[in-house]
Amino acid sequence: MKSSLEKEKPAASARPRGRPTVDRRGEILDAAEALIGTIGFEKTTVSDIAKRLGMTQPNVYRTFKNRRELDEAVVERHLDGVSDMAWMIAKRDRAEDMPERLFREFNLAIMRNTVAMVVDNFKMFEICKVASRDRWPIVDAFVADLGAAVAHILDRGVADGSFAIEDTAATAETIVEAMLKVFHPHLVEIFRDDDLEASTRRLTELILAGIRRVNI
Repeated sequence: MKSSLEKEKPAASARPRGRPTVDRRGEILDAAEALIGTIGFEKTTVSDIAKRLGMTQPNVYRTFKNRRELDEAVVERHLDGVSDMAWMIAKRDRAEDMPERLFREFNLAIMRNTVAMVVDNFKMFEICKVASRDRWPIVDAFVADLGAAVAHILDRGVADGSFAIEDTAATAETIVEAMLKVFHPHLVEIFRDDDLEASTRRLTELILAGIRRVNI
């Protein structure tokens, strides 16, 4: 019989085995990106990701319902970084940031970012290539967001009288299509031996010549 002075140990809290107590989405994406960058998209498995984090596959699937959702989150995270950079340029408002200057810088920045991924981060490029080829919704959303950033620059040019454009949204969509050689990862891979800096500058100046207001 236990003494009255002895205290019962509190019962361990009941919790389903393996259930994460915190949101581990960021950790899972970090692990997925690290593995994709090391062994490639096709060879990376959910089991690999779980092992890297010391968890089970069911724990991963509590955060991402299937492998496709996880892959889309990896690509979306990368594209969000590009979108943030694009909007930072489009919205910059220093005295010297005239619309033509912003447009030139915008196009060069997107091209250089894409080239860097294709050349320096080829393993990540593989998954982005699949996403583009299969038209994942996040890719379409990204392209639309780039178009919106371009439209923002065009609106500024219309407002200050430097651009003569009736429909900036439609014009921006056409511009993104015209820049695909230097914006689209797959095309950048194909033309990687070309002088893409020069191609970007030529395309940019051609577009500017077409939208610039001419005072007669």
